[in-house]
Amino acid sequence: MLQWDQCPVAAPPVRPHTEAMQRIASSPVVGAGLPLRIAVAVGLAAIAILIVVDSAGAQTLKDRGGEARVAGTCTGEATSKLRIRARDGAIELQFELEHSRAGAAWRVAVVHERRVAWRGVRRATATGAAFELDRRLPDLAGTDAVTVTAWGPSGATCRATAVLQAS
Repeated sequence: MLQWDQCPVAAPPVRPHTEAMQRIASSPVVGAGLPLRIAVAVGLAAIAILIVVDSAGAQTLKDRGGEARVAGTCTGEATSKLRIRARDGAIELQFELEHSRAGAAWRVAVVHERRVAWRGVRRATATGAAFELDRRLPDLAGTDAVTVTAWGPSGATCRATAVLQAS
C-alpha cells in the first residue's frame, strides 16, 4: 500500500485550522483547564466590551430638542467639541479643536451617515492655537450620525461622534 508521501499525484488533505486549534488548545488560558468554548466566549465578550466602551468614548447623543453636543476624544494635549443641530431642513455642524501648537495644520474629515461629507485642512490660529469648522449638511430621513476626525502634528488625533435623533 502506498503512503501519501510516496504518491506522485495526490497530496494529503490540508487542514490549516487544525494547527491553529492545537495552538489555542495549548495556550496558557485554555491549557489551564478552561474549555475551548469558554475561552472563545470570554474573548468574544471582551471584544464586545471594547466596542461598547469605544462607542461610549465616542460620546454618543445627548439630545436636546434637535441638538447634540459632545466632547471628542483626543490623543496628546488636544481637546475637541462637536455640536450638531437640525435647523431649516439641514444639519448645522460646528467642530472646535484646541491644541498647544499655534499654526499647526490639521487634516479634517466629516463623515455623515457613513459617507465622507467634507475633508480638508485647517490651521490652528496663532493666537489661540485653535480652529473651528462650520459646515451645513443635508438632514436625511431618520436618525443622523456625524463623525468628525482630525489628524494633527506628531500623530495627534481627535474624533467626535454625535447622533441626532429624528424629530
